[in-house]
Amino acid sequence: MNSFSDTPSIRKLRVYSLDPSMAIQLDNFEISTSELSIRWEELEAGPVGEYLQVIDIDPASRRLYSPVDLNSRSSLANNGHTPSLSNPQFHQQMVYAVAMKTIENFERILGRRMLWRERYIDEEGGYIRETEKRFVPQLRIYPHAIRQDNAYYSPAKVALLFGYFNAQTNDPREELPGGLVFTCLSYDIIAHETTHAILDGINRRLLDSVSNPDMLAFHEALSDIVAIFQHFSIPHLLNDQIQKTRGNLQKNNLLAQLAAQFARSTGRGSALRNALGQFDEFGNRQAPNPKELGRTTEPHARGAILVAAVFDAFIRIFENRVRDLRRLATNGTGILPDGDIHPDLTNRFAEEATHAAERVLRICIRAIDYLPPLDITFGDYLRALITADSDLYPNDAAKYRIAFIEAFRARGIFPHDVNNLGEESLHWVRFKERNWDPQTLNRFLPPRNLMRSMAGLYQAEGGMSELADHLVPKEDEEEPDVSPSDRTKTSSPNNSRSQEVANEIFLMINPYEGKRDEKDADRAADKLLQAIWTGVGSEARMSGRDIREAIFVNERVFKKFLHQWLRHRFLTLKLAENMELNNLVHEIAGTFGIDIRRYLKDRFDITQVKIPELFNKQNKKPPIEVFSLRPTTRVHQDGRTQTELLVILTQSIRLPLLDTYGVQMDYNHYDRDEPEKLTFRHRGGCSLILNPDQGVIEYSIVKNILSERRIQNQMAFYRKQIEIHGYQAIVRFGLSKRTQKQQRQSEALSFVHSHAEQYEAY
Repeated sequence: MNSFSDTPSIRKLRVYSLDPSMAIQLDNFEISTSELSIRWEELEAGPVGEYLQVIDIDPASRRLYSPVDLNSRSSLANNGHTPSLSNPQFHQQMVYAVAMKTIENFERILGRRMLWRERYIDEEGGYIRETEKRFVPQLRIYPHAIRQDNAYYSPAKVALLFGYFNAQTNDPREELPGGLVFTCLSYDIIAHETTHAILDGINRRLLDSVSNPDMLAFHEALSDIVAIFQHFSIPHLLNDQIQKTRGNLQKNNLLAQLAAQFARSTGRGSALRNALGQFDEFGNRQAPNPKELGRTTEPHARGAILVAAVFDAFIRIFENRVRDLRRLATNGTGILPDGDIHPDLTNRFAEEATHAAERVLRICIRAIDYLPPLDITFGDYLRALITADSDLYPNDAAKYRIAFIEAFRARGIFPHDVNNLGEESLHWVRFKERNWDPQTLNRFLPPRNLMRSMAGLYQAEGGMSELADHLVPKEDEEEPDVSPSDRTKTSSPNNSRSQEVANEIFLMINPYEGKRDEKDADRAADKLLQAIWTGVGSEARMSGRDIREAIFVNERVFKKFLHQWLRHRFLTLKLAENMELNNLVHEIAGTFGIDIRRYLKDRFDITQVKIPELFNKQNKKPPIEVFSLRPTTRVHQDGRTQTELLVILTQSIRLPLLDTYGVQMDYNHYDRDEPEKLTFRHRGGCSLILNPDQGVIEYSIVKNILSERRIQNQMAFYRKQIEIHGYQAIVRFGLSKRTQKQQRQSEALSFVHSHAEQYEAY
């Protein structure tokens, strides 16, 4: 008997290498199509799989196209449909294949399965209270959603919407005037929009809580970076461009260009964006201007500066890797003779480019877990890049990190909280280097065995579905904060044993119940562990639920427990004899980014705590939110695998939006009887990277909620946005009570695309 599974490991599907325009160019015809190897999964017609659901409705022409069946004998024998402009089934195949390849890259690099944005708000703007309805199993993809020159990711719908349009060009040498152009047939656009969705699933605050010019620009930049560096995984495209540039990737080439057909069809030049930056009239690459960042605000254009910095770092790394090959091929002169380079040299250059591109993409994606949870800047990203890579490769023999620092510095990208641009200064400060008493620190963390279980059981199937419903009462929309009157509420009262166990855990750690004993939290942790490992709460196993829904459920259990754990710890906090209350509040805010005054009010006179004036006026003390808890896995150079826990804590508070004179702003919209008083949501918090085996915090990457500088910078950003976009900015950022619901339904990325100063779409 054959002991091997008959199920294939991969599915091969044909796609356009870049876009359909290459198929009618003699020079590029041979590289116009490619085959992508996608991880095998059982598919329904659509295709519909574990991660994606392709729905091909064309509202403009009122048509519903037949879904493609990639399991048909013909499809399996021929690696899918032949690339075609006119076949909707190929369009469906193309978006599925490229989106899945992008998802696989993120999962391989981050070492965990991707989840889409949790749905708190339905498509009508209503709040979803049922836990099970918040899980989004599949990202929906609409290949022919809109008849316009646009494509975007919709957080409200958790969907990708691709447009199609008639080419606007009058030059048939570029595109057929009036010919149809489909954005769903551009490899770059699909990868770009899928990355938006993945990044939003990792941290929705990057779109929900835009507070500075870099945030949307970062979303656009990372999406471009992923699309560009996936070019280097297409062998024949890479070899062709190496041959044509004679190994000099600083020359203008297809690998560095994004959405060429889209750009030509809309009169935007030869490419929508070019990672090599600008070229002069003679085709020479222009040197970067470090002042450009300071005068660029439009998200695509600002993001392009970050993309150029990353690609420049790649060029430096690639040139360093092939320097010896150039010497060997030129007898030491470094100058290749005229004519085509030898095929063997082309292959070696391509091999080195692939290795360098893979390393750069890995650095860029891994850095996501080393970012602060909100209010991120390009400087934060540089620090995250350096820290993430240095943790993985302590010995940077090839000087990759120096290449990044040099490329970022050339474009004026650097953090404002470091003394110099040395690698040690840019590396995030390790938590153990902070001036904290280890005993005080350990009190904030759950026991080591529970942390190890959180990391190990994250992807376990079943076991905690009932506990997820019973463990903690319902959360409110923004932060999980439970009032005493709500503490006995549960969502599924039918499972008596699960409810009994959950109540026992909750009552042990509930800070509202009488005397608070520090050991109660430890007892609750033991009880939770016992419940997890003995399967209590799993009487109704999760039959029919896939592993990603189990991940969603397990994360909810751990987040809820950790939320109560931290609340209990802060409520039982004892002041050290040499630490005043004011110092304690600010020390914790500086270390974790959060304001703990609400947990001290019953025991201490918190009026002595000096905090920013706006907080005093509001007199509000925000609750803590355990926003995210998930593992991140890295494989070291020596093959060692290490799993860490990433925990994100956040808080938010609404503050008045002041003008430059300190007066609260209002906006008199034409259809309102009275001016609207403007407020804004200010957030703080931290990204904690925990070592579950040792039970210690490795990093606390902080955005302090009490920072006066952050508050003033955020207000200045909103004032500028109102100056540019008027009432649309008030809606986009929810700057008044009336517009907060509209903000939930607004399409952040569609807004960016249609209000760009230089690019009107994508």
